[in-house]
Amino acid sequence: MSPRPAYHELHWIHAPEYLFGISISDTGQFFYETMNPAFERSLGISIEGNQKKAIRDCVNEEDAKSVCAFCDACLTEGRPVRFRQRLTLGGR
Repeated sequence: MSPRPAYHELHWIHAPEYLFGISISDTGQFFYETMNPAFERSLGISIEGNQKKAIRDCVNEEDAKSVCAFCDACLTEGRPVRFRQRLTLGGR
């Protein structure tokens, strides 16, 4: 077994950055499918099992619009998109 998957899992668990995975519904709504512990703590929620959370239900409207714009770009380009962004999470 390669040490690479273990490294990625440790990074996911211990990273101070907010990391997440997103899926899209048949109706075009974006959902957080997974998020790392740092992001869960900042939002005060937990994603367990197959539970998904609509992006617009988790962050403020400005942040949701921004995240969804990157998701739309992913669909338009037809490939994964990585991005770095500062979320306001209700603050400045």
